[in-house]
Amino acid sequence: YMGSSKKMLTKIPNSGWSCKYIPFILALHLGLTAIIVYCIFAILKNADFAWPSDFDTSKKLIEQLRAYHTDHPLLLLIFHCTGFLFLQTWCIPGTFFFNLFGGAIFGIALGWPLCLVLNSLGAFICFCISGIFGSGLLDFKFVKKHLMTLSSFVQRENMSGNLFFYMVSLRLIPMTPNWAMNIIFPHIGIKPLQFIASVGLGLAAWNYISCSAGIIISDLVSKNQIMSTQNYLLLFGAAIAFIIPPIVKKCRQQGVPESMVKFIQIFPYPVSYTHLRAHETEADLVCRLLLEKK
Repeated sequence: YMGSSKKMLTKIPNSGWSCKYIPFILALHLGLTAIIVYCIFAILKNADFAWPSDFDTSKKLIEQLRAYHTDHPLLLLIFHCTGFLFLQTWCIPGTFFFNLFGGAIFGIALGWPLCLVLNSLGAFICFCISGIFGSGLLDFKFVKKHLMTLSSFVQRENMSGNLFFYMVSLRLIPMTPNWAMNIIFPHIGIKPLQFIASVGLGLAAWNYISCSAGIIISDLVSKNQIMSTQNYLLLFGAAIAFIIPPIVKKCRQQGVPESMVKFIQIFPYPVSYTHLRAHETEADLVCRLLLEKK
């Protein structure tokens, strides 16, 4: 597969745009976001804006903005969308606050799908920026070596129909660096539709958990109450469930491993005559006919 991965890397579209344009795009996006946020809080005269850098600051800001939901719902929606997209696009920590904000201000019915759409859209914008401008950032020998390995894996699993399961599973695991996947995936043969679908499905559970926490944020004292052991186990369990179909498919294609055969021989279990007939080989068939003849 190494040869095919090299071929795949050469097929990645080269737009001719340099990575030197990325700082200008970032500065433009940052300036636009700053202007929108400044104007919103200028209208909300009594609101004291402090960037939510930790849980306590986020909780204080959310409780403060809740008072403006009745009179200024559109302003809060614009603030939510603007801030969320900026952080998610540029892989900046803080989207957790906007998940809390979405649940606290808009409720689960609107906040959860809204956060999911913004999460997916921001990741996709990052995916596109990396694909168009970011090839120069990965133009290092050791990086290209790993990209070739990942490309061969992507091509192999894509042909077998297992790639999407792995992509969703990676998004479900809480510890995986989503920002790195957003940047690298366009350079290893991941298609845009595969990418955005896996992000939406893979982050749905996390968005639901954090949006639900936003509703009761007044009763919470730390982030650890949200990311409890139970929630971690839930996400890990879902991630494992998504990789079971590819594993089962590979086992069926490759046959039962020898270790499993030995294990079955140590611990025999009763099977029906129909089951044996369905799985017998040509040698088994000859032996059975000779025995039946006797």
